[in-house]
Amino acid sequence: MYAYLEWGTLSAMVFGTHTGHYSMSSFTTDPLTLRMTRMQLNREGTSTFDERTDLTYDPAGNFTEAKATLAGGTVDNQCFSYDYQQQLTEAWTPSSADCDPSARSQASLGGPAPYWTSCTTDTIGKNIETGGPHPFGCIDHHLRLRQ
Repeated sequence: MYAYLEWGTLSAMVFGTHTGHYSMSSFTTDPLTLRMTRMQLNREGTSTFDERTDLTYDPAGNFTEAKATLAGGTVDNQCFSYDYQQQLTEAWTPSSADCDPSARSQASLGGPAPYWTSCTTDTIGKNIETGGPHPFGCIDHHLRLRQ
């Protein structure tokens, strides 16, 4: 089953109703931009969510933060930064809730699956291959620094 808002955007999906038990994903959007700001997963019979992900954007509409919180309290915070062409340049998982790019370092990585990836593009937006373990100019700092 699906539920929609007046603008035609999805607000909820219900799964598993054929056995009498269900899970529901709900979606919250910003009323001005219609960008999704929260996704939440709930199961029937529980008093709290199983997972809640809050999304943050820059003024151009690019994701800058995706903060997933699990029912047990584990937080997976992922941060993203972009260049003047709105192309992804950095993605990382800070150990704190702070997505400040100046605080980004190998020592400040955290979360259940820590990573830090850098991507470089030329002036026309083409990815530049700079070496490292990843194609398309993206370097995984976590893997590179461990090698």
